[in-house]
Amino acid sequence: LGDVRRAEGRLEEALDLHRRALAVRRDRAERHAGFVFVPWELARSLNSVGDLLLTVSPPRRDEAEALFTEARDVGLRTLAEAPTYAQVRKQVAVAEEGLARVAMARGGQQAAGAPALFRQSLWHCARTARSLAMLGNSMPAKTCPLCSVPFRNGAGSMPVWCC
Repeated sequence: LGDVRRAEGRLEEALDLHRRALAVRRDRAERHAGFVFVPWELARSLNSVGDLLLTVSPPRRDEAEALFTEARDVGLRTLAEAPTYAQVRKQVAVAEEGLARVAMARGGQQAAGAPALFRQSLWHCARTARSLAMLGNSMPAKTCPLCSVPFRNGAGSMPVWCC
């Protein structure tokens, strides 16, 4: 519902709904930390709220940065235990991109760090695409599962530029 409100341009309502979902996922993470989908859901909610905080006017950069950092940290801790968890790696990439966007929005000295964050995000995108492509050995992927850019040199090779 939060995504629908966002698509309608009702950003404050979307933010409120995504914050509520985040509260539920934080609670679930405390109660069911061992359940495999919990960190993915939590990172996804953290990224959604962070993204909306950068979209509303005026942007709330400090809060967005804290949420993107938390999403990245949740994802990296999960990947330390399950390095092939592609959906979590995708959320780490989204968080890194969000951190880069925060740095660019702040400008000045902090904007200088944005390219490194964007490169880190792309690295996670490439790892995610490679993992997902390897899952489909019986029917190899012909495009990146994240952004649909065609793979070069046939199925399974990484695209020249994607995500």
